[in-house]
Amino acid sequence: MHKHLLVSALLFGTSTSAFAQAQNTQPSTSTPIVTTSPAVSSDTVQAIHRLFKSRRTGGYILTGSSVIFTRIAVGAAGTVPAGVFVLIIGGTPGLIGFGKIVRFSVRNEAKIVSDFEKNKTLPNAIRRRLDRKYFNN
Repeated sequence: MHKHLLVSALLFGTSTSAFAQAQNTQPSTSTPIVTTSPAVSSDTVQAIHRLFKSRRTGGYILTGSSVIFTRIAVGAAGTVPAGVFVLIIGGTPGLIGFGKIVRFSVRNEAKIVSDFEKNKTLPNAIRRRLDRKYFNN
């Protein structure tokens, strides 16, 4: 029982302290990165910002709920094999969410936007994800 409590406390402690120590690298205003492109490019840049913000939010929700689920379920499992099974089931969505947070970070967003403004091309992975819902109607 003490091992389960220690593991869940360690998981919970590392996940919360990582977010508390993160520094905000975005400007304090809600304006996007300055664009000097025509309206079509500006609309695309806005869509990129919305896409990245949406994916980061989903990553935070998935990771946070996974940590909470795992913490509660490991404590309720009681036995070591059941606790390991719950840890695997709860940890998988957490890893997927963490991967989203990393892939759609503010740094990657700024890089994609600056590359788009220079070359007017987007990576295929980003172009595939840009649906109509991210553009102004």
